Amino acid sequence: FIFKGKNIGLSGIYYIDTLGQAVKLTFKGRKEYLPLKGQPGDRLIVKYLKSRNMFGFIIYNSHAIKVFTPEGNQILAINDIGNLETSPYLYLLSDRYRIGYLDSEKMEANLIDFNGRNYKGFPLSGISPFSIKDINNDGIMEVVIADESGNLTVYALSE
Repeated sequence: FIFKGKNIGLSGIYYIDTLGQAVKLTFKGRKEYLPLKGQPGDRLIVKYLKSRNMFGFIIYNSHAIKVFTPEGNQILAINDIGNLETSPYLYLLSDRYRIGYLDSEKMEANLIDFNGRNYKGFPLSGISPFSIKDINNDGIMEVVIADESGNLTVYALSE
């Protein structure tokens, strides 16, 4: 993840190394190990959480997702995933951040807030990563996902 600083030397990247350690590397060459650590083979997603005015760090593997603050405080841990084949996604719905992911073993789409609660109507049955968007501009967010027969299904999210 590329981050912007006050100048090119203070800008840089966040990444996770082969040992699962999150790293901040500036383009000036300064390397800083962040106080959040995963396991070898873990992956990292960094998102700016505008309403919290900070970066959120999502460390995940095929069976778990963890969300951290830059200081290393764990915001969320999901440890009971059967199989996560695709990246989780961060959504902002009703002024709350939620992690969306597909458990391909259970064939379930989940949308979980930072308190560990599933969004109303979830989990949904499905076999594909899903997308959430107001696809017809009516002010209602919809979920699009493929079902077991390969058909696309659209669900309206209820508040």
